[in-house]
Amino acid sequence: MSVQWLDESAARATQSLKWSKCGPETLAAWVAEMDVALAPPIASALHDAIELHMVGYPRHETESDLREVIADWHARRLGHEIHAERVLYSAEVISGLAFALSTVLEPGSGVVVPSPAYPPFSEAIAWAGMREIRVPLANGMTDPEAIDRVLADSAGAVIVCNPHNPTGRVPTLDELAAIGDVAERRGAWVFADEVHAALTHPGRSSVPFSMAAPALADRAITLSSASKAFNLPGLRFAWMISHDDAVHARLAAQPVHDRGPDGTLGQVAARAALADGDDWLDDLRQDFVGRFEMVRSALAPRIGESVLSRPGASYLSWIDFSGTAIGDDPAAHIARAGVRVAPGTDYGAEGLGHIRLNVAAHTDTLERALDRILTVL
Repeated sequence: MSVQWLDESAARATQSLKWSKCGPETLAAWVAEMDVALAPPIASALHDAIELHMVGYPRHETESDLREVIADWHARRLGHEIHAERVLYSAEVISGLAFALSTVLEPGSGVVVPSPAYPPFSEAIAWAGMREIRVPLANGMTDPEAIDRVLADSAGAVIVCNPHNPTGRVPTLDELAAIGDVAERRGAWVFADEVHAALTHPGRSSVPFSMAAPALADRAITLSSASKAFNLPGLRFAWMISHDDAVHARLAAQPVHDRGPDGTLGQVAARAALADGDDWLDDLRQDFVGRFEMVRSALAPRIGESVLSRPGASYLSWIDFSGTAIGDDPAAHIARAGVRVAPGTDYGAEGLGHIRLNVAAHTDTLERALDRILTVL
């Protein structure tokens, strides 16, 4: 089931945020959205839903078998055994995170965020009334000793991005287990954003945090969605997984609207993606290999291999330009050449001199974007 990539004209016609924020002379390579046509099973399911006028209020978790579809997908694709009855729906991962933080933590608690980090984490923490505490990654890896020092000083939780955004790195089992050990010792919670886990590259796999740290089941919550793997962010459907019955009961007791309500068509699309999208997803992951090779071939001769990230998942390339003539603000220089990328500083001070380049585009679009970046260098 081959992936149909949209050329620039077709991508602009979607009127998505990614392209609507870019003028006619600028190529979009910033926000985490792919230039792909819907996977056929999803498109078919949505067409059928429209024919049936399925635009009423969505069913709750207890009223359908979608939770079982989600649990089966986690087991089949991620090797992650979860209990379907502990799945709760939300509009998106970030709204679910904000809800979970505000439900289980005391107001004003500290939340540790390894940095550079996905910017909406900050928004979720602020919305929940918590304090964000940044801890820099050490050589691209989470530093459990640094987290331990912070947790010893009143912090109540850690956010783990697994695989990591913006670098695309896949944490090892030992790395995740070390975070779990620290959190267990300090009585802290861990919130694992695993929305990119299904996008590991061929030959790679992502270890779910709850499997790496089983002793922390009563203080760990997993958040995920089909939105990244199947390019469905506009349909607003995600889920959170508790790994303890008491935690699930605590979350489920809160008003549904506090989670950021999901939508009917989001449920339809997620069901089709998770039940029938495996072949399409495998082809997509294979396509990423060639696109990252395009980035390496174009940029490595100019800036060196060592400053190009080697992501194990997703379609985001984290690139260090600090040793070049445009290292002061590479995103601004590249924007003037007609390519919008995400500035590294959007992800924290550690991103100074970096950009995040989205490679999930038609090969022609990506090739032209790389050519324009080369003219800047």
